[in-house]
Amino acid sequence: EVASGTELAHNAGEAIKEMMVSINRVVTEIAGVSTAAEQISTSSEKIASAMDQIATITEENSAITQEVAASSGQVETVVETISQSTAHSAASASEISASTQEQTASVEEIAASAIEVSNMADELSGLVEKFKIA
Repeated sequence: EVASGTELAHNAGEAIKEMMVSINRVVTEIAGVSTAAEQISTSSEKIASAMDQIATITEENSAITQEVAASSGQVETVVETISQSTAHSAASASEISASTQEQTASVEEIAASAIEVSNMADELSGLVEKFKIA
């Protein structure tokens, strides 16, 4: 019986050693899982921070886009105003040109009338000479 008890004690010791090896492996694996969980947590925090930065950049880009759109509208308004002013100036220039042509025609008519009056005066002067008593 002593031999049987010794063998059982030895077997129990071996079983305990194997259990300790298994427990140590489990502890090591748990430590690895814990480290991985910490790394995942850190990575998650970095991802959340990056997402916040992306959201901020997106908001900034949206604001810039709205400013550009507003500026484009203002530029369009200025260009339209300049275009209208240019069209008005062109119309005014056309009116001035037409008025100048009319005035030129009137001056030419007056000049022709003056020549005609001068010719009439010369003719009348000749007629008056006939009636003069010498």
